[in-house]
Amino acid sequence: MYDDSTLVARLVDVLTVAAEWMTKLDAYAKFSTEDGQGFLRRQDKAAAEAILLAYLASRVSRGDPKLAEAVATLCARAEVHIATDRNEALLRRFPQTATTLGVGFVLLAQLGRDHPRVEARLRSALDRRFATLSERSTFRMMDTRWTFGLLDPRLVPPVEELVPLSTLAARPHPIYTMTDDDYALTHAVYYLTDFGRRPPSADLRAGTTDLLEPFLAWHAVRLDLDLLGEFLIASLALRDAATAAFGYASHLFFRAWEDGGGLVGPEYSPARYAALHGEEAAAYAFSENYHTVFVGGILCAVALETPPTGRPAAEPRPAIDPGFALRCPYAARAARSRSVGTAGASTHQPSLPSAENLPEWMAARLLALQPPGNSTPPWLRAAMECNLSRAEIAATLYDALLVGCAKEYHLVQLTEALAVGAEFPALRTATFVRALDFLLDQQLEDGFVGIHHLLTDRQDETVLAQAQRVIADLLERIAAALGR
Repeated sequence: MYDDSTLVARLVDVLTVAAEWMTKLDAYAKFSTEDGQGFLRRQDKAAAEAILLAYLASRVSRGDPKLAEAVATLCARAEVHIATDRNEALLRRFPQTATTLGVGFVLLAQLGRDHPRVEARLRSALDRRFATLSERSTFRMMDTRWTFGLLDPRLVPPVEELVPLSTLAARPHPIYTMTDDDYALTHAVYYLTDFGRRPPSADLRAGTTDLLEPFLAWHAVRLDLDLLGEFLIASLALRDAATAAFGYASHLFFRAWEDGGGLVGPEYSPARYAALHGEEAAAYAFSENYHTVFVGGILCAVALETPPTGRPAAEPRPAIDPGFALRCPYAARAARSRSVGTAGASTHQPSLPSAENLPEWMAARLLALQPPGNSTPPWLRAAMECNLSRAEIAATLYDALLVGCAKEYHLVQLTEALAVGAEFPALRTATFVRALDFLLDQQLEDGFVGIHHLLTDRQDETVLAQAQRVIADLLERIAAALGR
């Protein structure tokens, strides 16, 4: 990642932009699609997230006067939207809003901007169990415990109690997760480590070596800068070594930040922005992009306080369960039975790439998964520019390829990619194991690999039968490679 001075400069830029946005929240609210009657409006949410950014930035002990001034300015401007009569009225009438509207007051207090009357109201709400009146997801409950633990650790039980109920406890993989799961995973890491300030516990460290790698690779290729930034922060908070996937993902994130497009949200549309004018265009850009910009600032703050460690020592790839070598030929025979009676032999006899050509092979397969474009996609440019070996790039792109094929449910392409991984032990990552297990789980009792027959009766049986033959051929190649 960048040196400290560059990270501080970027953090100051984000704080400055955030402070400017705070002066325009009410004007932007005119263009909101919300009905405006909810307890937590967009401007309330943005102000709370801005004060979190300011708090995390304030913990960076660099003695930089520009940084201190930027933090103070943002605090003052966010406070205008947090310490309002409306919010105090809601906290009195609906004390369960302590877990949402109250968060900003807690963080303001950490920044030396106390509101004793409201803080007493918040303590009362927690003491009287109003904070649990409304059902919340596990990671939102973690958020409450972390936040109010800053105010007074005696107010809330420890965050660690919630781990068994969390997404993190499942050791998830991006093949299976949805966007909400990804946010739940990253935020659990934040609250358990106090955004990296507290070293992760032994239990948290156990098994996390490979946890974030495929998420970093996938969201880099997917170009979801919001989640990519979240996972980079989580990697720093866990104090993981700077792996190849981390290096690749951080290069792509900061390169995107430097480019003309900047840090944009996953739903942002340049075409829609171009069709709007004046304040409406600015309001649209703010609503879609502010969270990703704040993520960039938090990433800089966490990197300054908990910088990435050195490169990890080379470790052997995870052992492949011998059962896979037995399951694959059985699955191949069952799949082949679905192609009996169809004309023609399998025409899919892929030639395996050489070890020297693996990065290009991965890139070509990833490009085939994406809509055609006229320019070089950012993930490909990052692969060509970043300071990683070709073997490291191949392994990182390989994880992304497996995830992409599985998520798009392109099972022929997934099986082909697995066949390549089976031939090259360096590619047998934890994602290889999860992807092979995923593929085998798609086989129905009648031998058909895929859920297509469960979803519709309108199918081209000839095409499906040929696909089954291809999958069967590739499964046999996987079995042979794993058995060697």
